[in-house]
Amino acid sequence: ASMFFRFPDGGSGIVGQGGVFRLEGARWRLCQAFSPTLPAGILLQRAAADRLGNVWIGSRQAGLWVATAAGQLIQLDLPGLVTPDGFGIGAVCCDHENNVWVGARGGLYQLRRAPFRRVLDSEPLAKSEPVDLAQDREGCLWALTESGRVLRYSPTGTLLAVIPTPSSVVLLEADPRGPVWVASRSEIWRWAEGRIEPVVISTESGAPAPHFNGLVSVGGILWAGSGDGLWHLSDGRLLRESLETLGHEAGTVLVHGNATGQLRALALGVGLLRPLKDGGWEVLPHSERLLRQDAVGIHVDPEFRTWVYGRNPALQRQEEDGWGEVPLGNTDRPVEVIAVESDNVGGLWGLTPSQGVFRLKRDFQPGTAPAVEWFGQSSGLPSIAGRGWGKGLMKSRDGRIWAATARGAAVIDPPEWAAERKTTGIPLVHIEEAWLDDQPLDLRREGGIVVPPGGNRLEIHFTALGLNNAAQNRFRYQLEGVDPAPQDAGTERSAAYHKLPPGQHRFRVTAANSHGIWNEKGAGLMVTALPAWWQRVSVHVAGWMLLIGVATLFYQWRLRQLEQRRALQESFSRQLLHSQEAERKRIAGELHDGLGQNLLVAKNLALLGAMKPPSATELEPRFTEIAEALGTALNEVRTISRALRPAELDQLGLTKALRLMLERLQASTGIAVVVDVREVDPLLHGDDSINLYRLIQEGLNNVIRHAQATRLQCRIHPTQDAIEVEISDNGRGFELTRLEQQGKVGLGLQGMRERARLMGGRMEIDSAPGHGTRLWLTLPLTRQTDE
Repeated sequence: ASMFFRFPDGGSGIVGQGGVFRLEGARWRLCQAFSPTLPAGILLQRAAADRLGNVWIGSRQAGLWVATAAGQLIQLDLPGLVTPDGFGIGAVCCDHENNVWVGARGGLYQLRRAPFRRVLDSEPLAKSEPVDLAQDREGCLWALTESGRVLRYSPTGTLLAVIPTPSSVVLLEADPRGPVWVASRSEIWRWAEGRIEPVVISTESGAPAPHFNGLVSVGGILWAGSGDGLWHLSDGRLLRESLETLGHEAGTVLVHGNATGQLRALALGVGLLRPLKDGGWEVLPHSERLLRQDAVGIHVDPEFRTWVYGRNPALQRQEEDGWGEVPLGNTDRPVEVIAVESDNVGGLWGLTPSQGVFRLKRDFQPGTAPAVEWFGQSSGLPSIAGRGWGKGLMKSRDGRIWAATARGAAVIDPPEWAAERKTTGIPLVHIEEAWLDDQPLDLRREGGIVVPPGGNRLEIHFTALGLNNAAQNRFRYQLEGVDPAPQDAGTERSAAYHKLPPGQHRFRVTAANSHGIWNEKGAGLMVTALPAWWQRVSVHVAGWMLLIGVATLFYQWRLRQLEQRRALQESFSRQLLHSQEAERKRIAGELHDGLGQNLLVAKNLALLGAMKPPSATELEPRFTEIAEALGTALNEVRTISRALRPAELDQLGLTKALRLMLERLQASTGIAVVVDVREVDPLLHGDDSINLYRLIQEGLNNVIRHAQATRLQCRIHPTQDAIEVEISDNGRGFELTRLEQQGKVGLGLQGMRERARLMGGRMEIDSAPGHGTRLWLTLPLTRQTDE
C-alpha cells in the first residue's frame, strides 16, 4: 500500500517491478513501462509523480529511482540516502513547483532541476575562461578562451582539437554554410578544411591597421566592425565600406546580423545604419539617441526589431516612434549587458558581467516594464560572471542558448524550459504583519486593521511562499482609494503609507514566482483610517452650511450695496440734470439782464447818435456813456467766464490759484483762514488740476454756506506716493450717515465724491453736530505717473 500515489490530475497510481500502473475504472492499466525493469528483490517504499510526467521511486536498499516521461528508468546516486544499517528512503513528495523532496535517515533532501546545464568541460577550457562561442556548418561547437586559444568540440561536447593560430585571437565567427573566421585586433584568418589562412586587408598606404571589435557573416559575406569604420570581404580581400554620403568615414562601428540575413551597423557619430537594396546605407529614424550611450553591441531579433545594449542604459528596443529603454529591475546595482541573443519561443536572453543571465519576452508593450527572470548559480550557471563582449551568448541550430561564464560554458533549452515553466504552480501570497508608527497591529481583528486619528506611518509586510528561488519573487500591491494603480514593488516585501485619508481602504497584494507566473488573486487586508474631529462628515456638513450662510449674507449685503449705489447714481444724475438746467438758466439770466441790457444801452446810444448827430459839446458825453456800458458788459463777461473756468488756473497754475482763492475767501467772508498749500503743479496732469480745483472750491463753498464757521484750515501736502488734501472748520457740523439714509446728500457732496473717484483718489468726511467738519482727500501719484 505504501507504493500507491496520486498523479497531478488526481488519478491513482501504483509502482510495480515492470512499470507504473494507473487505475481506470476497476482495472489497473500499464501506463509507463520500465526499460530496463527494476532489479528483482528491491523493496519499494514510496513513490510520487511530478507535473512533468516523471515518477520518483524510493527503495529501502537501492536508493532513489526516476522513471522519466520518455520511458527511461534511471537510478540516482545521491550520498546519504541509504545508510549502512540498510535504512533507505522513508518519504518521497513532489511539490507544485516541480521540486522533489526525499526523506531519509540522513536528512531531508530537495532535488531541483536546474534550467542551465554545464557543458564543454575539458582541461584546456578549465584553465581559461570562454569569451566567445560559435557553431560551424557541421554542428561542431567552437570556444574562444580569454587567453586567445580556439577550441573545437563535437556536437556532444567532446574536445576535438585546439586550433593553432598565428597570434592571440579575440574574435570568433562561424558561417552556417561556410568557413569559420577568427581575428585578432588587427588581423583576420579563415579556417576551412583543417587549414587556417590569413585574409588580406586593403588599407591606404601609410594608414594604420584597423582595430576590429566584431565579426558577423551575413549571406555568405563577412562584415567586420572596427574603431576605423566598417569593413566587408570581397574577392578574398577585406575592404573598407564607404560611409561618406552619411557624413561619416572613420570612426567606431558595431555590426550585427541574424539568421534571416538582416544586417545592422551602429556608427558612433551617425546612428543606426541599414543597408539599401541598391547599395549604400540609410540612417534609421530616431537613432541619434543611441549616440549618447556607451553601446557595446547591437542585435536584430527574428521580428526585425533592433536592440542596442551596453551601459547607461543597459538595453534599448527599437519602437515605432523611437527607442525605448528596457527596465531590467530586480537588481541592487546598475545593470550592464555584454551580450544578447533571441530564442525560438519569443524570448530575449541577456548576459551580464557580474549578475548572471536574464530573460524577457520580446513583445512586451511599449512603455511597460517587462517581466524579467534572472538566472544565477542556483539555476545551473557555473558562475554569474559573464564573459564575451558581444559573443558571450549563442543560439545553436537546435534552438538552445549557450552562455560563456568565468567558470565555463552552460546551455539551456528554452522550449523545454518554457514547457516546464507552464507546469509550475502559482506562489501562495501571505500578509505577515502591519506596523503603525513602529507599533504592531493585530491582523486577526475582524474587519481588518484600524488606523486611529493622528496615525502617521503605516507599514504592511507581505511575502510569497515558494520553494524555488524565493528571493526572485516579485510583488505588486495597491491600497484602493490611495494608489491610483497597482504599484510594482519588485522583490521588496513591504509597503509604506503616510497619513492615510479617512475611510475604508482595501489593501491587495499579488505575487509572481521566479518564472514570472502571477497569483492574481493574492491576499487582501481591510484598512480603516478613522477621521480626526475636523475630518468627520458632520463637521464638514456644518462647515459647508456655515460657508453657504456667510456667502448668502455677503451676497445680500453686496446686493444692497449695489442697489444703494445705483440709487445714489440715479439721484446724482437727476440732480446733475437739474443743476445743469439751473446753471443754464442762471447764465441765460445774467446774459439777458446784465450783459444784454448793457449791450442794448450801447446800441441805443449809437443809434440815437446816428439819427440825430450830436453837437460838438454833446459828443464827448455820448461816447463816454457808450464806453461805460461796454465796460460794464465786458466785466460781466469776465465774471461769467471765471465762474465757468477760472482764468487764474491757466495764468498762475493750480497752487497759486488755490492760494488766491483762499485769500479772497478770507477777505470777503471774514473767516480766519490758515493756508498750508505746497507746490503740486508738476505732479498733476490732464484734467486732474481742474478737478482738484473744483473739489476744493466746492468744499470751501460748503463751509461758507452751511458751516457758520469762524475758522478754516486748508492743507495740501505732496508725499512720496500721494497728494494729501485736508479742509477743516470749527463750524456746527452735521450727521453724514443720517443724511445718506434719508437721501438728502446734496449734489455738491456727490460731485466731490465723483471727482475724487475719477482722479483715482479716496475722500473721507468726519463730522458731528457741534464739532465741526474735516474732509480728507488722498490722490495717489502712481496713477498720475502712469498717465
